Amino acid sequence: MRSLEIRGLVYSPTNKWSTCGARSYFYPNINTIFTGVPKTGCSNWIEALLRAEGDLTKKINPTNVRVVHGGLSARHRMGAHRVVTTKYDNTAFDKAFSFAVVRNPWTRMVSGFG
Repeated sequence: MRSLEIRGLVYSPTNKWSTCGARSYFYPNINTIFTGVPKTGCSNWIEALLRAEGDLTKKINPTNVRVVHGGLSARHRMGAHRVVTTKYDNTAFDKAFSFAVVRNPWTRMVSGFG
């Protein structure tokens, strides 16, 4: 934030949770918001969060990621159908722990050549 102040800019975070993309998920039982970034293991994170939430109890085939990205997680998506963002008010989202996982862009580029 200090670099913005030096440039004379002001950062004002949005409180509009309804503008979240389709890759954001809200898990109310564990009070967590996860935003998946492609090629960072988001299928594994979603599976782990579904287990922590209590929605996934059986073992799934690791090659079938559609199970994780499909019906199991659809009801937790914040941006796709807006069900989550209309079911809960903004204070629930403001109090939730939110995170995303990123990957070093150079590592990702190099892995593309392997």
